[in-house]
Amino acid sequence: MMEEVVVKINVIGDLGVGKSSLLGKFCGGPTVGMDICEKHVVINRRKVVLQCWDTAGQERYRTISSSYYRGVHGVIVVFDVSARESFSNVKQWLHEVDRYAHQDVRKVIVGNKCDLTEERWISTHQAQELAASIGVEYVETSAKTGRNVELVFEIIAAQALTWIRKEDQMAIIPYYRQDGHEDAAVPYLMVSLIFGFVLHLWESYLDFRQHVRTRERGDKVPPELRTLVAKLEGDLLSELEEKAPAVQAYALAKSRFKFVAGTWELLQSTMLACAGAHAFVWDRCALTDGEIKNSLVFCAAWVLYSTVTSLPFEAYSTFVIEQKHGFNKTTVSLFFIDKVKTLALTAALGGPVVAALLGIIRAYEPLEDGELRAAIEDLAASVHYPLYKLFTVDGSLRSSHSNAYMYGFFKFKRIVLYDTLLKQAKTDEIVAILAQLGHWSHGHTVVGFVVMQLYTLASFSAFSKAMADPSLYRSFGFRASGATPTAGAPVVADQYAVHLDKADPSRAAS
Repeated sequence: MMEEVVVKINVIGDLGVGKSSLLGKFCGGPTVGMDICEKHVVINRRKVVLQCWDTAGQERYRTISSSYYRGVHGVIVVFDVSARESFSNVKQWLHEVDRYAHQDVRKVIVGNKCDLTEERWISTHQAQELAASIGVEYVETSAKTGRNVELVFEIIAAQALTWIRKEDQMAIIPYYRQDGHEDAAVPYLMVSLIFGFVLHLWESYLDFRQHVRTRERGDKVPPELRTLVAKLEGDLLSELEEKAPAVQAYALAKSRFKFVAGTWELLQSTMLACAGAHAFVWDRCALTDGEIKNSLVFCAAWVLYSTVTSLPFEAYSTFVIEQKHGFNKTTVSLFFIDKVKTLALTAALGGPVVAALLGIIRAYEPLEDGELRAAIEDLAASVHYPLYKLFTVDGSLRSSHSNAYMYGFFKFKRIVLYDTLLKQAKTDEIVAILAQLGHWSHGHTVVGFVVMQLYTLASFSAFSKAMADPSLYRSFGFRASGATPTAGAPVVADQYAVHLDKADPSRAAS
């Protein structure tokens, strides 16, 4: 069974040239104002629905006619062979087509009322010369006698079909496209996919080299580390040798998991983009006429989807890898409670406020007075670090991994220690870890912050330009003409820009 193809044709020209009569003869029945008629035909053994749009020549419609060029495949420019002015205006109408329609739209010039031989002002030769100079066909018709009326529409439909067939062959992705979608002038989607695959291959190659190096090294302490430990604190050497096999097994497990998770993330984002999921979800979220409401539903749908699809990997990492190697302290109930809290805060408040209310998820307590606190305060004072508060956080509730970090601006800087670090390290060892304050003392933190701000500025600048480019949205299946989600636009732009995060300067320092 042949699939029907819809071909949209606009019939334009001056008032009184007989456009409505041509359509009436072709489709049957008159047209008034902006009207549409359809006719089912078979062209080149292919079922075609000719959707013909008529402006009826009313000049007041020309101010809004640009919207009627959206998605058009062919344009018939009609003039009256007995009216010089209508012929003179053909170039003006063609200029409007070039301005508003797709660059590959098919065009035919029609000289109507050729039955009025006594009143004719424009010769066939004149009209043919004009058509030849533009590179389009010219046909003379008579709506009164029906001469060549069918032929005109067959010609424009056949030409449009060659364009549609070419589009079908080239525009394989995205699969789902909104009605009225046009090709993107800049192939953002293809660039994004290629860039993403190249980066993934490069990172996978580097990770593979590290994986092989870790495996070949075996479960022995590296000679360089052995020499250093023996020189500084020989008592730790036996402990390191005892833990070396477990450290290697954990590193290899994390390496394999990273490759699988990264590959799945790449394949998933590629499949969604190629399927046109962004435009599809937006159309399904368009529940009302309110763009803000629809955009919020759109964003919520993406957040929910990403949360659900990432759950298996997060659960495997937590309850299999971390559990196997003795690092996991998170219970199943706590795992899901954390997820619900995070989603609720994200939905209710947004990023900055969520960061300020992290205490809802983790419990921060001041570090008690004692030897450790005094040692840390002495260290901070030695490098003139304006320590405002010193906290511990309940990391042991979820994992046995240890960590410490600093944050804050100006004189309100804070240091946070995981309670696991307090259990696993001695006072002098914790102070040695916090010697990272030297980065702040030497201005490395400020330099890194400035570089990050410049990177962020460049990212947002590129983001703003991409958001203003209709080709970005067309690449992902949107019409890019009033149908793009304002609040959800970053979701679309992120698909193109997400790989730039690989160039984030902070990644090199982390």
